[in-house]
Amino acid sequence: MINLYKQNSIYLLLIASLLIYSGIVKTQGESKNEISLTPFRCFITEGYCQIEVEFSIKLTVKGEYCVYQQGFDEQIYCFQKAEDKRKLVILANENIRFYVQDMKNQSKLSEAEFYVMVYKSENQKKRRRRAWEIF
Repeated sequence: MINLYKQNSIYLLLIASLLIYSGIVKTQGESKNEISLTPFRCFITEGYCQIEVEFSIKLTVKGEYCVYQQGFDEQIYCFQKAEDKRKLVILANENIRFYVQDMKNQSKLSEAEFYVMVYKSENQKKRRRRAWEIF
């Protein structure tokens, strides 16, 4: 009975994590503007994650738009369509938030976050040596 409970909770945890990290973050209300990243996360043990990510952008109206990384003023790239797909290489050691901005009125239309997951196993922790362990 206990094993069945553990299996069910593992499945529920997996389903919940998939729903939480869907990769698409929409802005206010019923907006159809969206930006999605594939893959939207990277797992590392140390250092940096270098990965090719596909940016897929769908907007309601054709216009002049640019993609920015939050915290930086310089655009990553710009486009003039309602939909855009392109691949870029990301180098990161922490989460990065991207957003699409309308160049006409300078408003943010949609945003998405790329997650960097740091994994540290129990074996990576440094053990203290004790004199009695030598023998």
